[in-house]
Amino acid sequence: MTTTLLTTGVWQELTRAVRDNTGPMYAAVPYFSRSGNRMLPLKRGDILVVNASDTAVASGQTCPSALRRLTNKGVKVYSLENLHAKVFVLGRTAYVGSANVSASSKEYLVEAVVAIHDRNTVAAAKSFVTGLCEARVTDSELDRLEAIYRPPRGGPGMRKRQAKKQPRLWIAHIAYEDLDPSFVPALRKGRTVAKTKKTDRRRYVDEFWWTGEKAFAVGDSVVQIYTYEDGTVEIFPPGKVIERKTVRKGNRCKTFVYLETPSDCGIPYSEARKQLGQAVTRRLRRDGPLGSGAIRERLLGYLATQT
Repeated sequence: MTTTLLTTGVWQELTRAVRDNTGPMYAAVPYFSRSGNRMLPLKRGDILVVNASDTAVASGQTCPSALRRLTNKGVKVYSLENLHAKVFVLGRTAYVGSANVSASSKEYLVEAVVAIHDRNTVAAAKSFVTGLCEARVTDSELDRLEAIYRPPRGGPGMRKRQAKKQPRLWIAHIAYEDLDPSFVPALRKGRTVAKTKKTDRRRYVDEFWWTGEKAFAVGDSVVQIYTYEDGTVEIFPPGKVIERKTVRKGNRCKTFVYLETPSDCGIPYSEARKQLGQAVTRRLRRDGPLGSGAIRERLLGYLATQT
């Protein structure tokens, strides 16, 4: 059986696959939002099973106007209230995973979908979807559902703003330095506050400071690459920022960052580089936020197994 796990760009892949598919498509997915007909651009003869119950529609999880745009094109739409599966069958490939057809799935949520190319499994997935096609959604039913539809709270604009504020994962190179005594009271005060914000007594409160102002935010995570006074370097597992404070003294500025960490033990950086490979090591040379993708997955997976 040939399978591929998709964890990034899930909806880019699914939308592209639907557009490129020349044969019939079969999909079972509970929620279908206002932008669903663009995310899943089905065509005449395709089959879609959704949860178009009064509850799903009144809460904004399924949008009847989006379904109508599909039925007007000749898509056969069915409703099943207790549907939870997410299965998409396109030609010789079946996609099975966590993704609903919604803006939050595309822009905000962490999704995983397996693309399966095994002929027998694809046939079974098709049979599964067609076996759910009992209650076809009619035009009169869509009329009734449109009258009770309410957009989800916050709407897509709110979700976009929330997505931009999601916690980031930072790479931060920290070198040993003596702190100017004038900054020590601020450091200690921040440490006291941080200890009150620790959520797990088994975890540690760690701290570092940055010359100048840096946009570490409470809720972000930081992977420290720390150079000690004797020149040895260690990499530490990600710690969550629980307190930060920027302090200015004349023209001097320090940002104090306090982390809740699972361990106070670092890993020799020379050893980590051997295990992580060149692509990850090259990225670790730079400070700054680390995006999604294979490098992030490789780094976090390594740190999780080593600490």
